[in-house]
Amino acid sequence: MIKKYDNLSQTQLSSYINYPPEKQKEVVYACFNAAKNKSTKGRRYTVTWIYECLLMRIKSPKLYRKTRKDNTLPLPSYTTLQRYIKKIHPVYGFSEAAFEVMGLKTKDMSEMERHGCLLLDKMKLSETPSFQRSNLYVEGFVDLGKYSTENDKTKLGDHALLLLYQPFCGKWYQTVGIFLSTGAVSGHILEKIITEAVILLENQNIHVDCITDGRWANLES
Repeated sequence: MIKKYDNLSQTQLSSYINYPPEKQKEVVYACFNAAKNKSTKGRRYTVTWIYECLLMRIKSPKLYRKTRKDNTLPLPSYTTLQRYIKKIHPVYGFSEAAFEVMGLKTKDMSEMERHGCLLLDKMKLSETPSFQRSNLYVEGFVDLGKYSTENDKTKLGDHALLLLYQPFCGKWYQTVGIFLSTGAVSGHILEKIITEAVILLENQNIHVDCITDGRWANLES
């Protein structure tokens, strides 16, 4: 029996587990891939499985440690997760990768499923610079992307502006941009940021039918 499953190809395995939800399939793939290695060292994980493990680790570190210790699931070590975290470079402005992924995600959707709303939200932050040893970069200064001035770059940011797209049909949503400013973003810059966001979404054949700050109190006024 063990030899039979050892010789299974990825295509054969996919045909056997074609019906469970995608996340359950990912668990099965991870278990089969781990079973092919006699040692816990040298295992290879898919990016999707790494992200799921990161979420599990964040939500419950104690459960993650127990699950890994009992070998209930083939979870990567903390060191492995940390290596992946270091490869994630959060940046202010618009994320080109996010728009590309959204385009791939929606290309097979119907016209109705590609209509939605652009949500804006701002939050107050503390003025706290942070030195990143990995890239020797100091974060925390105003960053409005290409709309930043030289004077802005010497000021510590205390407000964040978040842009998020949510379709009318479906349960998914995606952050498309975030900006750091001193005080609320001025009206003329906000207009440019919103216009650019709509254009970038439309370039991926994703349509923005309304724009709101997501607060019912403001919608009623």
